[in-house]
Amino acid sequence: YVHVDYTALSPEVVDEHLKKGIEIFNEAGIEVQGFRAPYLRVNEGVLSALEKAGFRYDSSKSYYLDLVPSERRDVRLILDYYKPMRTWKMEKNGGITEIPVCLPDDEIMVDRLKYRAEKVGSVWVDMCRRVIEEGGVPVIQLHPERGQICAPALEKVLKWASNHDIKSLHLKD
Repeated sequence: YVHVDYTALSPEVVDEHLKKGIEIFNEAGIEVQGFRAPYLRVNEGVLSALEKAGFRYDSSKSYYLDLVPSERRDVRLILDYYKPMRTWKMEKNGGITEIPVCLPDDEIMVDRLKYRAEKVGSVWVDMCRRVIEEGGVPVIQLHPERGQICAPALEKVLKWASNHDIKSLHLKD
């Protein structure tokens, strides 16, 4: 509903935000089944609220693959904030399935490292390949405000997936 750190809000406010967000999606004809928290931050209270609101999955925890220079201070700061897992692992938390989002994401590569779409696409293809080899499900984080900038990168990943008979889930207009 709003882009805030839900771990800092009371359970009542989280419940209200989820309810309002679901209503907005429903009014637009979009069925809501999953959630990704702003700033990739959830806690047990947020996960409980998601379950109570009827969500089936969450993709707020992260998994980082060392495909970009993580020793850079600006990249290190964001990784320290996200606290990514070291091993890709899908978890069940009550009635919520946690499917980790994979990093590096568009924010790290475009904003921090100044990568162009071609490089972003190459990193995402490598990321997807490695996650699949580890038995995981690659989940790419692409923020709406970088949609145009990263469109060629996303097209590259989708083409790669299609060429390898990998199904992709994404919203279409």
